[in-house]
Amino acid sequence: MPNLEKLEVSCRDAAVPSSRSRIPSLPLRRLSLSCGFNNATPILLLLRCLPQLRSFRLLYYKNLTGREVRDILQALPAGLTQLGLDFCNKVTALDESDLSAPLPTGLRQLLMQQFGDSNLKGLRLMDTLFNCSGLSLLVLDFCCDDLLPALLSRLPRLRCLHLTNCSRLTRQAWASLRTQQVVATTAELQNFHAEKCSESSLTDEAVADLCASPAVRGLRRLFLSDCSRLTAACLPSIASGCPQLTHLALHIHDEARESPFPVHRPGATGYKQHPISGSDFQAFCAGFDHPVRVENWFRPTFFVL
Repeated sequence: MPNLEKLEVSCRDAAVPSSRSRIPSLPLRRLSLSCGFNNATPILLLLRCLPQLRSFRLLYYKNLTGREVRDILQALPAGLTQLGLDFCNKVTALDESDLSAPLPTGLRQLLMQQFGDSNLKGLRLMDTLFNCSGLSLLVLDFCCDDLLPALLSRLPRLRCLHLTNCSRLTRQAWASLRTQQVVATTAELQNFHAEKCSESSLTDEAVADLCASPAVRGLRRLFLSDCSRLTAACLPSIASGCPQLTHLALHIHDEARESPFPVHRPGATGYKQHPISGSDFQAFCAGFDHPVRVENWFRPTFFVL
């Protein structure tokens, strides 16, 4: 198959090539790999024979070490524009330095999910992202007080930032956004998701600080959770700071409602009451000269490279 350009593979140990195997160079441009090898060697061998690869999606469901993660990053083809890594929370001994390997400079989309280390700050990763000046989509499952303002201020072409675990953020992270200096083109950001924020950090004041940042001036979609401590007082800040907003979702954690596909049933018993009333949301929407969709829960978001 000399002209094959796209391949999706799901395999286990039986498909592992020897480290001495000679794999010919292939013209693949898109590869989606779901595997559970005993180590990263087969992945490294495969990447080295795919110089034309532009899109790589890896779902790895066995244990890997931090060093093996670094080896995978170092083996990425230079022309890669889309990268998705999902390690099913099975990475062991992951160190900040393991994420410091230079990424392909032409990267446009980067998904790093289920790395399994709640203490990961990602600051060394941020150093490498600065070289990816065209990055437009970034999905991370970790964040810290220093990383959030860096992400919002130093990636000039970023259009979508999705942080799936913001539990380590404190009030300081949001406060620093109000006075941050941003690059001139940062206003290209259109989608911002910050999930699993602690109740103590995500307050009306935190939302006001976020919306005072010039980085979110062009937002169309804003998704936040957990919003249990928010009140209607946060809505004017959102309206003034995000005048182009078309979709707002303020999620509260509610075990009675949580499921893969939650359905909101007004008046149903056993559901936690959202702190912002429906009439407040209606008044918020009426202040825009274009339609605005408001939700008080999240639909699952799936990213496909």
